[in-house]
Amino acid sequence: MRPSQLPAHEYEFLLRHQVAAMLTVGADGRPKAAKMEPTVLDDRLLSVGHRHKVRTRRLLRDPRTTLFYDGPGPTWLAVEATADVVDTPDTPRLILEFMRLLQQRPTGPLAWHSDNHTEVELDDHDFMATMAAEGCLIYHFDIDKTYGNLPS
Repeated sequence: MRPSQLPAHEYEFLLRHQVAAMLTVGADGRPKAAKMEPTVLDDRLLSVGHRHKVRTRRLLRDPRTTLFYDGPGPTWLAVEATADVVDTPDTPRLILEFMRLLQQRPTGPLAWHSDNHTEVELDDHDFMATMAAEGCLIYHFDIDKTYGNLPS
């Protein structure tokens, strides 16, 4: 299911909240959590990942995942989804578009936090080259079910 097919209050919540815990299934069957920054781009729920991350290996083995969004006060939303790992030659450009939306910067340099925890500002060319060099990819979440505590 696409985000726009959700009830309006859930769709609006996804647009306003761009930090979630992503739960994947470990080899032992136990849920594993990692912080993510998913956002809606072109009516797709996406987040950026890396080839070398354990969560990527888990999603390639078992694409079932749950994104948990914590809202203000008692509000929260869980999104059960099937993840597709997008790792193509066009992925750096998709990540550029994703980060422009996430950072609300339609033009100019973009901030990037590398795995060594340094932040840099990069123009489009250097940004896409960095995405390719660091093995960045996109997680595309196809929504299966949602539930939570949101005002209607």
